[in-house]
Amino acid sequence: MTELKTYLSKKRRKNILAALAFLTLLIASGLGSQVSLSSFLRGLPDMFDLVRRMFTLDFQYIISVMDLVFETFLMAFASSALGVFMACLITFFLPYNTSPSELVSKVLSAVFSVFRTLPSLIWAALLVSFFSAGRFSGLLALSIISFFMSTKLIKEYIEAMNRNDFDFYRSLGIAKGKIYYKIILTKMRKFIVSTFLLCLESNIRSASILGLVGAGGIGQRLWLELNHMNYDRVSSIIFMLLILIFVIDLVSQKLREIEIKVPIKINDLSSYRRSKRLKTLFFILFMLALFLVLRLTINITYERFVLGLKQGGVIISKILTPDLAYLSRAVPAALESVAIAVFASLMGAIISFIFTAFTAANIAPSKKVSVLFKLIINVIRTFPAIITAIIFFRGLGPGPFAGALALTVYTSGMLSKLYFEYIEDIAADSIMSMKALGLSPFTMYAKLIYPKTYRSFLGFVLYRLESNIRNSSVLGLIGAGGIGTLLSMNIAWRNWNRVGSLLLVSSVMIIFFDYLSSTIRKKLL
Repeated sequence: MTELKTYLSKKRRKNILAALAFLTLLIASGLGSQVSLSSFLRGLPDMFDLVRRMFTLDFQYIISVMDLVFETFLMAFASSALGVFMACLITFFLPYNTSPSELVSKVLSAVFSVFRTLPSLIWAALLVSFFSAGRFSGLLALSIISFFMSTKLIKEYIEAMNRNDFDFYRSLGIAKGKIYYKIILTKMRKFIVSTFLLCLESNIRSASILGLVGAGGIGQRLWLELNHMNYDRVSSIIFMLLILIFVIDLVSQKLREIEIKVPIKINDLSSYRRSKRLKTLFFILFMLALFLVLRLTINITYERFVLGLKQGGVIISKILTPDLAYLSRAVPAALESVAIAVFASLMGAIISFIFTAFTAANIAPSKKVSVLFKLIINVIRTFPAIITAIIFFRGLGPGPFAGALALTVYTSGMLSKLYFEYIEDIAADSIMSMKALGLSPFTMYAKLIYPKTYRSFLGFVLYRLESNIRNSSVLGLIGAGGIGTLLSMNIAWRNWNRVGSLLLVSSVMIIFFDYLSSTIRKKLL
């Protein structure tokens, strides 16, 4: 009995300390983000007025820009296919169990981690400086992001595979290259398709904001209409993007449910040869389709491309010689970005915890409530965070507070989706046994389900924190505070040495939080 009391006392103290740490982080990050309840309340009427004006659709305008929507889709599709294809070729060198050597694996993994820290909008801004404005710069930026995202996912998938399988293949005398290209890639074809679909969904969202730096697609028109305050047209473009993302999400979900099988069963030499010819034919058709899509998307001449490479070489050489004296401004701006990201992650966690109780179909008060909240969450997570920031600008003015609120809205949508899907996967008999106790849905969720699933919830929050550190830099490009604001200014002024300093600080910041998040997950999850 004494041991039980001691255990409960320790658990209670642990919970109190965790709650105090949470509140301390929330208050500290709120102060760093310049959060002000009075400013928020004063700005509410102006924000509601802007939202009202943005929810007026111009259907004639929608028809007139359908070609730009198609262009955006082509950019996202081509960049996703190109990025995943290149990742399949290169990732062989990254996993410890396929790489030619441990040193190659560690060096390349570290280099790729650094490059992966740069958001697509930063890549686009740099590439526009190389090759001028247009969809070619946007295509390259999205391809780079898809490539680094895919290499990380494929690397982690391969490293998680059964070690005994590798030992078996090696015992047969099969070289690592053949194991990777001939066996592993064939086995993980469904995962590769899922990775492509994930990149496609992400690139559709990213392509809608690359227009901010002149990188083509519907985003370029979106920012033009925003600058001219044509909010009915802005809402029309966002409406089209929501529909496009919804369709892609639906198609992705259906495709992930399809079992990808080898079309020919290999039983003898002739069937093996037929299978090999069919694989070759599929590969040729894929390359032709990718070439045609790229041909339709690329709008740059060979001469301009060569000139862009020369300009890029000069710019990169300046970026690689950073202005260290500028670190005195870069570090405080980076800390402001951290405050924005931490505040958004914590507030998003609180909101998503509440939303999930009304969204998960197996614990929601009713099916209608669940459908309504799922619709709200889908709108929130597909609504570009930068557009949300502009709405908050209307009432609060540019600054870190508006950026923190915009990122909070986006984070709450993403966390809610991850968490309610996880809870919906709980076995039906477990839910029925909880309901048999006569508890209300929210009590059942807060007292029984959350304590069993909080580790997964914490994992989702940590993943979003990593993402928010990157996103806070992007929001800064439109004046939402943090290091992104300085990046935007110095890229526009072509101060490449200072851009190098800012990218250095930004990369160190993101790598540190990636490492911190990974360490916490390993210890607690």
